[in-house]
Amino acid sequence: MPTRVTALVLAVACAFQAGCAGGPPRATHSPETLGKVAVVAAAGEPEISFEGFARGKGEGAVRVGTAVFAVCLTTPGGVCSDAICGAALLVWLGVCTTAGAVAGVVGAARAPSGESIAGSESTLTGAIERAGVQEALRGQLNTALLAAGATSESITPAAADTVIETKLTRVGSRRPNILAFEPGAGGLGIDQPLQLYMQASVRLVRASDNTTLSSIDHAYLGPRLKLADWAANGGAPLLEGMVAGYESLAGHIYDGLFRLYRFPEQERQWSAYGLPVYGLAALSPVTRGNLSADPIIGAMVSWITVPSLQPTLEWEAFPRKVDIDAAPGDMARVKDVRYELVVARERNLAPAEIVYRRSNLSSPVHGVETMLQPDTRYFWTVRATFELDGRSRVTRWGATGFNSREEHTAPSHFSYRFRTTRAER
Repeated sequence: MPTRVTALVLAVACAFQAGCAGGPPRATHSPETLGKVAVVAAAGEPEISFEGFARGKGEGAVRVGTAVFAVCLTTPGGVCSDAICGAALLVWLGVCTTAGAVAGVVGAARAPSGESIAGSESTLTGAIERAGVQEALRGQLNTALLAAGATSESITPAAADTVIETKLTRVGSRRPNILAFEPGAGGLGIDQPLQLYMQASVRLVRASDNTTLSSIDHAYLGPRLKLADWAANGGAPLLEGMVAGYESLAGHIYDGLFRLYRFPEQERQWSAYGLPVYGLAALSPVTRGNLSADPIIGAMVSWITVPSLQPTLEWEAFPRKVDIDAAPGDMARVKDVRYELVVARERNLAPAEIVYRRSNLSSPVHGVETMLQPDTRYFWTVRATFELDGRSRVTRWGATGFNSREEHTAPSHFSYRFRTTRAER
């Protein structure tokens, strides 16, 4: 029963999420071939949309009651014979109906009022509209390009050979996926924390004839806070979160345009636990738990506890066999492989502040050099940096889950995970 349910859950999740199937690799560009590069902000305002919570007492009752009823139906385990299955299922249906009804009452009590929701949304919308978001994103990307030597302050769009056009297309929150059921998510859509979501569209355009050389969307998945908390102090927490989003998006866009190496049809591999892995897989601690013990909980809930507050993290070495098989000529020319590692504290099932970062690591194993907090959950991810034909290149950041194929910044809640022990042993 659990195995079939897990397969169904994953299939449904895949069907409703973009990126389950692999697509053709996008080429990165050499800054030297683009000439003078300028960054411009496209006109227009982003779509502002906050979703994923109950919009009043009635919807709170429906959401929680329905969710508890659905989960209840998948709970019984084991195998029953044809003679007793019918009767057992009827009894269990009654139990689930009662549980759903009770949960609905709780959901109605906990759901915020429609007036308070409308007020918070109005505050956040006004804060975003006054923030000059398009210029903020353009400025952050231009800063990243200046730091990398890909452009100079004196280049204007009129004098540029190539123009990078940025546009923040959406700000708000995404409707929670299956992680809404995971402990720590904050509820079943009643008044659960909402994850900041920023989507940016980027076009690389040849100035002489306005030909689009490449076009791609990037997404930033930020912290999770409740709607009222995002709207506190006139939306100040949201604006602070967006500043971090601009910086993360800018670095991600620059890497996607100039540094990311995409392996032909080798973007997704399958881990030993039957989960899709993008980038270098985590070897220790394993991520997402033990599927053999419990396919559903192991895939989505379990956080492996590490025995030390300075854990040793290990991942696949680059290049992997699949990389060599996919691009043997390129991999034979790879030089100076190094690794970048990021560890972020978890809050409400999303990365909060980054607490540890290392680059230029020469080995695919690293002992954390500072003490982490006891009994705390962390996300971590890693990527390889290397030289290929005189250019600095990177792999994508390691992550699990079908959605991680999308152009998300890192770390995200698709990153690897672990939990520290209660006290140092």
